[in-house]
Amino acid sequence: MFSKSKSKAVCDQILLGPGGDRLLRAIGKEPGAGGIIGPRALPAAMRAIIFAISTDEARQAPSCNGPGAQIGVERADAVTLRQLAWPLIEMMRLAYDEGEAIVWHGP
Repeated sequence: MFSKSKSKAVCDQILLGPGGDRLLRAIGKEPGAGGIIGPRALPAAMRAIIFAISTDEARQAPSCNGPGAQIGVERADAVTLRQLAWPLIEMMRLAYDEGEAIVWHGP
């Protein structure tokens, strides 16, 4: 699934697949049909995404305690939630600065 996000403040963005769905769910929105985030709701949405990133990174941090722990080993092709979220957070910041909403629609 994908969502296309728009704001008068910045160019369009496309959120793809499970990563995009996770970002929308992090701000309390269901992926699919579409939606809107008004300017006043943008700060809370940005905080929610940053919290989701922190939670995701804490969950994925390697443990030194368990058997077979592999410190510093990552999949080279893995895209983190932080990487997926950064363009959306920037879009939100710019839209907020301009007093604009973000609107998205699904396929």
